[in-house]
Amino acid sequence: MSPWWAVAAYVVAAFSAGGAMRAFVPDATVLQASLVWLVPAFAAGVTWLVGRRTLAIMLPAPVPRRQLVAHTILGAVAAAALAALTWIGWLLVPAPSSAPVDVLPLWLAAIPLAFALELGWRGTLQPLVEPRLGRMGASLGVGLVWAAWRLELDDGATIVATLVLSLALSVLLGYLGTGAWWQRWITAGVAQAVLSVAIAGADVTGPRALVLAGASVVVAVVWLLMFRSAQRRRATRAAGA
Repeated sequence: MSPWWAVAAYVVAAFSAGGAMRAFVPDATVLQASLVWLVPAFAAGVTWLVGRRTLAIMLPAPVPRRQLVAHTILGAVAAAALAALTWIGWLLVPAPSSAPVDVLPLWLAAIPLAFALELGWRGTLQPLVEPRLGRMGASLGVGLVWAAWRLELDDGATIVATLVLSLALSVLLGYLGTGAWWQRWITAGVAQAVLSVAIAGADVTGPRALVLAGASVVVAVVWLLMFRSAQRRRATRAAGA
């Protein structure tokens, strides 16, 4: 089975199930944890069923446990920094007045839903295309598909904010995640859960969505600069050994 058939199976399943899910959750927003976040996990399951005999040899090998732990901690820190930067920006863009929201149920739901979301995007699609497109190409490609999927499901989403946010988060999570599919899933799931809990119940529409998107770009760029710097230091040490 070609890896592109697996990619096609995932994309078709994600968009088809997403369209069907709108009938059950017509007013869900994709920027907040909701039942539509189960769709990528469903698409991942379909992909594994279609290519279960060959996917194991297509996907990247595991990395050492120490690297997984380090990247997962960095992911949680990056997500917390993104949330803090977003809330600072939101101070300048007040939300419309609304009734108080009980955030505890939202927090409890956000964690498993975040892992369901990342099982599809970073746990399945990213490792499938990364060996063919490279880390940056795969992250941008997954980000574009993610943005299109979000726009299909959320009529209230704006094209610019959704595109920028999806690309920036995809690059950030794509570079944080490394190793086998399940290791990428853990790292990205933890980061997504931290961010989802931090903004649970907040108004993420209009200019506030642009603030979240802008904060995502800043954090992604900082992380990439740190990643490149670490790569150069390792190369320098290897050359001097």
